Amino acid sequence: MDAAPRKGRDVPLRRIVIGFTSAGILLVVAAWLTSCGGSTPEAPGPATPTATTTAPSAAGALPTPCGGSCVPLPKKRHTVTYVVTGSPADVTFGPSGSNFSGTVPMRVTKPLRAPLYYAITAQLQGGGQVACKILVDGKTIAHSTATGAYNIAQCEISLNPLTGKWADAND
Repeated sequence: MDAAPRKGRDVPLRRIVIGFTSAGILLVVAAWLTSCGGSTPEAPGPATPTATTTAPSAAGALPTPCGGSCVPLPKKRHTVTYVVTGSPADVTFGPSGSNFSGTVPMRVTKPLRAPLYYAITAQLQGGGQVACKILVDGKTIAHSTATGAYNIAQCEISLNPLTGKWADAND
C-alpha cells in the first residue's frame, strides 16, 4: 500500500529554497550595481565619485566586476570642466544620459564620474561666434568654434577603455 505524499511538509521547504535563491540573486545584482558606480546620471550638485577596482592576481588581472561594461576610476579625484565663450547661444552639456543647460559665458567644473562620454553643444542665436572646450584635470581634450546664424559648436570626449585615456570624439 502506497502512502500519499505529504504536501504540507514539502511546500514550506520549497518556499524556503526559493526565498534564499531570490535573496542571493538580489545580493549579486546589488553588488554588481555598486561596483559599477550605478547607472545614474551625474547630478548638478557636488558628489564624491564611487568606483571599485579589482586587484591583479598571480595569474594576471582579474576582470572588472561588470564584465567590462564599466570602467573603474582611480582613487584620485578627477574633474571635467565645460567652457563656453562668445556670443549668446543655447548651451547643453554633461555626461552621457544628462541634459544640463547653460548660458554664455560658462565655466562649470564637476567631478569626473564613470560615464565614458561627455559633451557640449552651443547653438548660436542669430549671428556671432561661439567656442566650446572640455577639459579633464585642466587639460583641454576637445575644442570647437562656430560662426554665423544658428551654427553649432560641439565638443565631445570619450574614454578609450583600452588605454584609459580621454580623447576628442569629434576626430
